[in-house]
Amino acid sequence: MERHGGKAVFIGRFVSVLRAFAPIVAGAMKMDYPKFLFYNVTGGVLWAASFAALGYFAGEGLDIYRGYLSGIFQALAVALAVPAASYMLYRFLKKREAAVLLKRVETNPSRRGG
Repeated sequence: MERHGGKAVFIGRFVSVLRAFAPIVAGAMKMDYPKFLFYNVTGGVLWAASFAALGYFAGEGLDIYRGYLSGIFQALAVALAVPAASYMLYRFLKKREAAVLLKRVETNPSRRGG
């Protein structure tokens, strides 16, 4: 951690798993706090700036593809909604069938097993 601790903290800002564990490991290895703070803040600022720039430039390109994306998102919504609705209908019908069978058994004692 002494040799590569700063790099690990800096790169950890860009990798989600490392982002969670790099500070813990740095503290456990007794990394110098000013060094940790420098690499952590530098990585955080660069991470925020890079994602802001990515969003800015992707947003400019989004206007070009807006028509295509609209159709894709609608198809994706239908592709997700149909199986979800089918599953909910299946569960509803199974519960309803179980309730009907239970009522039938309760009203006709001779159908009880035993």
